[in-house]
Amino acid sequence: MTQIEVASITPCPAPEGADAPEANVVLVDPQDETEAGLLADGVFPIDGTGAWSGTLTVPAGAAPGGYLLFAACFPNADLDSELYFLYQPNIFTVTPTGGVAPAPPAPPVQFSPDFAG
Repeated sequence: MTQIEVASITPCPAPEGADAPEANVVLVDPQDETEAGLLADGVFPIDGTGAWSGTLTVPAGAAPGGYLLFAACFPNADLDSELYFLYQPNIFTVTPTGGVAPAPPAPPVQFSPDFAG
């Protein structure tokens, strides 16, 4: 399991009349448009300046590869609420368990020994 800290760099101040603005953030597999392609998601409150932040949890069994991170701002938690700000998607790479693969061993040094003596 890996924790990803997410936060607004560009704020999304709520429009007038918004009673509980929130940012919805999802991490999805771009190759799988089904519900199974959703790797992680979170809903985070938006403060008065339009800033938001939180943590997404990537499951331990996530397959290595490139995933897309989407974020959008909504005026409230109502399912009929329409987004008022959509961030550009970002790529997030899941690496194999154990992190980056070690570098291959260095090639042996080739030389001719001199046994004069």
